[in-house]
Amino acid sequence: MKSGQVQDHAVTNLPKNLLKRNIDMELTIYHWLIIAAFIGVVIWAFGRKRKARFEKDARIPFEDGKD
Repeated sequence: MKSGQVQDHAVTNLPKNLLKRNIDMELTIYHWLIIAAFIGVVIWAFGRKRKARFEKDARIPFEDGKD
């Protein structure tokens, strides 16, 4: 180790395969969280409460300048 470098013993003392598994697990958890958030947004956006508004907004192009 060169002088002036700081070595993080908590990370460097772990076996490489254990460190890789830890990173893979974190990525897996983040992926599931993102997927769950996406599903939540889709359910919220296309829920029954918003159906009437979507139908009203879908008729806007066919209205002839009516307010």
